[in-house]
Amino acid sequence: MAEKILKARLRELGGDVVGARTFTTPKASRLTTHDLLEALRADLQLRGKDSRQNLSHPKRADNDFSSCLAVGLNSEEIDAYKKEWR
Repeated sequence: MAEKILKARLRELGGDVVGARTFTTPKASRLTTHDLLEALRADLQLRGKDSRQNLSHPKRADNDFSSCLAVGLNSEEIDAYKKEWR
């Protein structure tokens, strides 16, 4: 059983190299945009860059995408969101 799982994981990794499928770890597959935006806020505070303006954009994105899985978002969705936001 373990060998089967290992072979499947190796095929998944190999597929990522040739562009067939993106490899994601189990932890990354559970990461939400809220988690990423919280990390961004913490980084901005740590570096002293946490102005109202810098924090307003992540706050809006958090309201709109907080429950979305980070790996589920793609560039087309983000571009559409940016166009709608303007």
